[in-house]
Amino acid sequence: MENNSFTFEKVMMIDDTEMHRYVASYFIKKHNFSREILEFGMATEALKFFEENQHNPDALPQVILLDIRMPEMDGFQFLEHLKLLPSIAKELICIVLLSSTLDPQDQARAEQNEIVKAFMGKPLDEAKLQEIHRLYKETFPVTVFV
Repeated sequence: MENNSFTFEKVMMIDDTEMHRYVASYFIKKHNFSREILEFGMATEALKFFEENQHNPDALPQVILLDIRMPEMDGFQFLEHLKLLPSIAKELICIVLLSSTLDPQDQARAEQNEIVKAFMGKPLDEAKLQEIHRLYKETFPVTVFV
């Protein structure tokens, strides 16, 4: 993954912990995983972004890295709200729950959610980026990014 091209145009990170966003951002940049990183500390802020850009597919990320446990709106609540938006806001995005929770109920809930592609433990690292890329290619095989 380490060359001059980017794997994705935009990746969105939704996590209330600044340190987790920093670590994820570091690996994303180091491995040219995304040209642009959209960072949100609150799921409500990210949802507002989707509401404002739901008819502008170029503004939307190809990948969302979503924390589960957050104040105001948790990751699962965010997903329920996202499902209510037009299909472009969810059918072209690879959503990965990136969490430090060890709760098996959270993992089961993630696996049952049709728009979640994977559940991964924190922190993000190169191997997880490679797995996300593989999942994306598997889910959206005709999408090409330069």
